[in-house]
Amino acid sequence: MMTALIAATLCSVVLMSAPVAKRSYVYARKKDASKRPRR
Repeated sequence: MMTALIAATLCSVVLMSAPVAKRSYVYARKKDASKRPRR
């Protein structure tokens, strides 16, 4: 029972943090692309 609770908490944490990580990754990529001159 305890392992199921831990698994559910871990799954919810991953689902909550996935969009935030993706957004920050895209933001970093955009900032890096704008900083670097494109040729």
